[in-house]
Amino acid sequence: MNKVLLIDDDVELTTLLQEYLVEEGYDVATGTDGGTAIAAAARKAA
Repeated sequence: MNKVLLIDDDVELTTLLQEYLVEEGYDVATGTDGGTAIAAAARKAA
């Protein structure tokens, strides 16, 4: 499975993109800034 780390401060846009990518078969970690995105990616990797 391909993985995507999506970082954007627009929560609505991030949610929309995440939903689309998940439907397409991607494993998506998201965050609104670098710190939260890295933490989300680390949780997905565990």
